[in-house]
Amino acid sequence: MPGTGFFAAVGATFRRQRPSTRCSPNADDVGTVSKSVPTILGFGAVGAILLSLMMKHLVEVKAEREDSPYAAMVESRLGSRLVGRVRIDRDVSTGGERLRVRAVVLSGLDLGRLARVAGREVWTGALRSGRPPSEVRVVLVADDGDESVEVLVPPPAAPR
Repeated sequence: MPGTGFFAAVGATFRRQRPSTRCSPNADDVGTVSKSVPTILGFGAVGAILLSLMMKHLVEVKAEREDSPYAAMVESRLGSRLVGRVRIDRDVSTGGERLRVRAVVLSGLDLGRLARVAGREVWTGALRSGRPPSEVRVVLVADDGDESVEVLVPPPAAPR
């Protein structure tokens, strides 16, 4: 007899009943969430704001991760004389790696001396890491924009 075997019993177990299609609310519908247009728009706006905040945080974390460890050394050495952050650009060419340190400092300071101090910090860190660059240039600009200096800092002399 067809329909009385194992597959018929399994089919009857997994057979779905149709949901009721009545429109009147009953006691089971009392705690449901409203799906009105303002509610959906509200959830969408909150989601968009959270997504933009997460992307902003990601950009900040990526920028911090890309910072050179030498930049932190220069920032700690120059301290309160800096305005903003120190940027270190790497130029890898056939002659080796060249580093260019860029920073804005307070006006009225000896920019040449500060540039040499910053360059020595970068050289020290590079020599400790075992990857010395072929050249270190330091570009300092006064915060008022009237004065700037670019100094090619030579490697420190080897101890005798």
